[in-house]
Amino acid sequence: MSQSKYTQFVAKPLNKRINTLLGIFKGNISFKQKGTLISYYIKRLLKQPVSESEKNIYYLYSFLVDSNAQLIEEYKDEYKVKVFIGSKANEIYLRKFPSSDQWVYSQVFIYRQYQPVIDMMLKEYTKDSQLTIIDAGANVGMSTLYFKSIFPNAKIISIEPESGNFQRLKKNIAVNDFADIISIQSALWYREAYLAVIESGDKREWAFSVEETEDKSLLKGYDVSYYIKQLNTDKVCLLKIDIEGAERYLFDNREISAKLLSSCEYLAIEIHDNGSLRKKIYSFLEESGFEYIDSDELTIAKKIHYEQ
Repeated sequence: MSQSKYTQFVAKPLNKRINTLLGIFKGNISFKQKGTLISYYIKRLLKQPVSESEKNIYYLYSFLVDSNAQLIEEYKDEYKVKVFIGSKANEIYLRKFPSSDQWVYSQVFIYRQYQPVIDMMLKEYTKDSQLTIIDAGANVGMSTLYFKSIFPNAKIISIEPESGNFQRLKKNIAVNDFADIISIQSALWYREAYLAVIESGDKREWAFSVEETEDKSLLKGYDVSYYIKQLNTDKVCLLKIDIEGAERYLFDNREISAKLLSSCEYLAIEIHDNGSLRKKIYSFLEESGFEYIDSDELTIAKKIHYEQ
């Protein structure tokens, strides 16, 4: 989901942010931070410039109020927040702006980007089912935590190539003491290969991609079968892919895409293209027996099994 959508969300006129304004009286942030937030509102009303600290608190607080979350602790470069998914409380570390962590948080916990695929899966599975999930492009772990909160017995492999994101991913998994989550600093690729992390998009932390390299000191990418073996299964219930354009290599041709799609029952993928690549992926999904829908920036697909 684009940053502009979130910028519009938190930058609405004050008379349209009543929920956030009234939220000052809730316990989401400390008394001192409420003072900073009030200062932000006053300056906005008077059309005066606001400081970075005031802007940061406003952005954070908008997200907290709209996701019914609480700020636990503020550190120099990050926040620790608590968000509830049903009755389950997740603790999450979010880097401060200009990091994209809060945008990713909003995707998952405010806009509930992955709820449509969850709703599909709950028609076939229960929340207690022992599912297997691959989270490719896990970033700092928001989607992984969301999946694990819905399906607490799921086994999940979370794959993230970029070092800073990967360290936050491990930290967010550890603070929640989740079992059966394997975090791997690697990338989903169409073959075993050495990969270099590259910047794409707006060059923030949610926009890293990978490309092949001959430098053997860098990380390695593997095809989907490698990760499935780590889960001790022959296919996964859900394959989530958000890899900032590198999906074009996973769907480069019919053979590569067929191998990938044969590995999962459900697919949730963000396609970073609205032209020929998107049409190609749709075609491969149909050839592999999937039905699919577009939901905001995701394409969600389900394998169809016909009765004989």
